[in-house]
Amino acid sequence: MNDVVTRLAELSPKRRELLLRQIEKKRRDADGGGAGAQRIPRLPRSLALEGAPEGDRFPVSFSQLREWILDQLEPGNPAYNIPGGLRVEGPLDLAAFTAAVHEIVRRHEALRTTFAAPSAGEDSGEPVQVIARTLHLAVPVVDLQALPAAARAAEAERLARRFQRLSFDLARGPLLRVGVLRLEAQDHRALFTLHHSVADGWSVSLFLREIFLLYQAFSAGQPSPLPELPVQYADYAVWQRGRLQGEVLAEHRDWWRQQLAGAPELLTLPADHPRPPVQTFRGGHVPVVLAPDAVRALRTLGRGDRSAGASLFMVLLAGWQGAPLPLQRPGRRLGGHLHRQPRACRARRADRLLHQYARAAQ
Repeated sequence: MNDVVTRLAELSPKRRELLLRQIEKKRRDADGGGAGAQRIPRLPRSLALEGAPEGDRFPVSFSQLREWILDQLEPGNPAYNIPGGLRVEGPLDLAAFTAAVHEIVRRHEALRTTFAAPSAGEDSGEPVQVIARTLHLAVPVVDLQALPAAARAAEAERLARRFQRLSFDLARGPLLRVGVLRLEAQDHRALFTLHHSVADGWSVSLFLREIFLLYQAFSAGQPSPLPELPVQYADYAVWQRGRLQGEVLAEHRDWWRQQLAGAPELLTLPADHPRPPVQTFRGGHVPVVLAPDAVRALRTLGRGDRSAGASLFMVLLAGWQGAPLPLQRPGRRLGGHLHRQPRACRARRADRLLHQYARAAQ
């Protein structure tokens, strides 16, 4: 994600402007729809469930409901934090950077959203999303210049890890955290963490893009170059709830119940340690580097029939799903990883919104 910002910065102003125009044209074309295109309507905020002093209230999307339930089970679990950051080499205009953050918060209602638990006697028994009309987000700066040069990088890494693991309160918010580490006068690290209830991987890319464009404009004394958003995530949540109800929702629910009937509760892989009584989320990672010839062969395998080709990611995921099957104990076998791998599921007019549009890959 940082590579996107770096590559944009390396372009000449003329080429960067041309690229951004082409991107906006493609998005406008997509917004125009086509045969069968489904457009999300923008709802007047007066149509919220109930006006409240703290902001408008809307039904939650199914993704939001899932994240809220998980948070009720394990409040403040940092496993659902989405961290990111940028390294700024050269002078940092802190006022312009802070203004860029505030503009993003103003633009995206999702970043001003919290979740209110269902009140006693409510028919749905579900939480609602509460959108604050305004939110002033502090951007603290930690100055590390007083430390010896050799110790700054290690301390910056420690602080960054601590920053990304701080828990969020879904009822109080805010669900976005931004900070700056100053290693030298010409070396800064901008950190941010979003909760998964208001963001996904696509959101991080959008956040970085908008930070870059807004900072560039504000540091030059120019207004925001970004157009106003046609819809907000609350509009999507209402649209989704309107589509997935009654017989349509029952059909989807029954299909999954049939698929998961008799499924084992755990993936029975042999392990060198017993499972802990309480899930810890402590794990490791094993980096794998594939040779160029292997990558080309995998791409060729995925392309296959051009009318139904698979991406490199899909090929690797299929291989990863099949790898543990011989190790499982006898019994019914399900895709032990596919149902855990989210994929973007953004409807038209929603591809510019910061929020979570994920569903399990099927």
